Amino acid sequence: MRTLLTATAATIAFAAATPAAAVNFVTTGSTSTNGTYGNAATFASQTGGFNVRASAWHAVKDANGFTYTITNGYLGKYSSGLGDTAAGDGDGSSNNLHTVDNSGGYDFILLQFDRIVTLTGADLTAFAVSSSTDNDAWVGAGKTALAWTSTIDLAAAGNGLLAASLINGGGSVKSASGTPATRSFASYSTNRSGNVWIIGADFKNLDGIDGFKINNIVAVAAVPEPASWAMMIGGFALAGAAVRRRRTALALA
Repeated sequence: MRTLLTATAATIAFAAATPAAAVNFVTTGSTSTNGTYGNAATFASQTGGFNVRASAWHAVKDANGFTYTITNGYLGKYSSGLGDTAAGDGDGSSNNLHTVDNSGGYDFILLQFDRIVTLTGADLTAFAVSSSTDNDAWVGAGKTALAWTSTIDLAAAGNGLLAASLINGGGSVKSASGTPATRSFASYSTNRSGNVWIIGADFKNLDGIDGFKINNIVAVAAVPEPASWAMMIGGFALAGAAVRRRRTALALA
C-alpha cells in the first residue's frame, strides 16, 4: 500500500510539473467576401488532434448602453485569416468591413474547442477600417456542457448573456495595415479555461476603429489540478485493489 501511495504521489507531482504543449490552428483560407450569415467552419490543429469550430457574430449596444443585441455575422476564411462581416456591411469589401472590427458595433469570433483549453495567443493581421489602422482585441473564456459541434445561437432571446459572461480582459497590438502581429493572451487567460472562447474587436477604451483578421490561434489543453489527479489515480487504485481481493477470494474458494 505504501508503494502504491508513493507511486501515486510521484505521478501527481510529475503531472503537475509537466506543462501542456501548445497547439496551433491555422485559420486562413479562400472564400468569397459574400456568404451566408450564421455559417461556421471547423479547423484541426497542426499537432495533437485538437479541433475547433468558429462562427462570426456582431453585437450592438442599446440606447442606454447597458445591454447588447447580438446578430449572426458571416465568417469569411481569407488568405489573411478569419474575418467577420455584419449584416448591413454589404460584402464587407468597402472600407475593410469584412474584418473583425468595431465600426458600427462590435464583431467577434466564437471559438468552440473539442476539449477544455486555455487560449494563450493568436496572430492578428491588422487592416485599415475607414482609414483607421488599430487592432485592439479583447478575449474572453467560459465553460459550456454542450458538445463542441453544437450550434450556439447567441442571437436567440436570453442567450446574449453568454457573450457578456465570456468578456474577460482586453488589450492591443499596434501594427501596420496588412501586417501580422503575434498577440499573447497570457495576462488575460492565466488560470482560466473553457471549451468556448471569444476573440473580438475592442468594445471599451476606444482609441480608434479596430480591424483585424485572425490567421492563427494558439491553445493549450487544460491540465487537471493535482487534487483531480489524486482522485483519478486513487480511484484506479481502489478499483485494482477490489479486483485483487476478488481474485484472492476466488482462489481460496
